[in-house]
Amino acid sequence: IRDERVRRALTLLREKYARARLREEAVARQVGVSRSRLAHLLAGHTGFGFRDHLKALRMTRGANLLATTALSVKEVAYAAGYTYPSAFDRDFLRIFGISPTAVRACMTSSVDQWLEDRHRTEAGDRAQPGAAPV
Repeated sequence: IRDERVRRALTLLREKYARARLREEAVARQVGVSRSRLAHLLAGHTGFGFRDHLKALRMTRGANLLATTALSVKEVAYAAGYTYPSAFDRDFLRIFGISPTAVRACMTSSVDQWLEDRHRTEAGDRAQPGAAPV
């Protein structure tokens, strides 16, 4: 992207997306343009508006947190920059086609299954004569 204002706005979004109160007006002010000019610049250079970029960053963060932490869905929503967990749930379902609660349940179930399979394998190995300790 050639326009320095657009690059700066996108950088600010990446740095501050987790702030629940991040507003387009504040980013526009920091970039040195009006809110409407920022909207025009973003759409013209990226094809997406401020809210689209913000939501994409927040959804990516939320999905990563669900996959890599034991945080509750509510905690993930707040960490991703949402004020209301219900809005996070709604946006997540719209974008990924599955609720964050269902993702968490699948992951927990997968981990539980893996642990159960491992325990069963280890128990079977110990039952065999001459099996190496695990």
